[in-house]
Amino acid sequence: MPDDSPDFTMRYPAYVPQTPAGTPEIVEIDGNVCLCVFTNRKKVERHHQDKYRPAAGFRNVPVWSFKTSAELAEFLIANEAQFAAQKCQHVAFDVSRGVPPLYTTFRDVVEFLKTGG
Repeated sequence: MPDDSPDFTMRYPAYVPQTPAGTPEIVEIDGNVCLCVFTNRKKVERHHQDKYRPAAGFRNVPVWSFKTSAELAEFLIANEAQFAAQKCQHVAFDVSRGVPPLYTTFRDVVEFLKTGG
């Protein structure tokens, strides 16, 4: 994880939301395509409401849920080539309008998760 992110704490379960098409949610930040990972279910719902249905109470967003750092690392490793084919080589955490984004490379996240992060 970036050295300039002292306030970040990884919490579980972690969530990778699905788009309405059933694919993993990705966003572009600073020219980097990033997989979205959330540490709070309410943040997932807020992100989807902002992005897809700002006027509606969109709830029950489909997600992949990870109970441990090992589960999330396994998902990232298993799908890294698929994401890379989409030019997605970063992970963004708790993407939220009005909040500075926290993102880093897949490799950095996997290394962080392997240490129990």
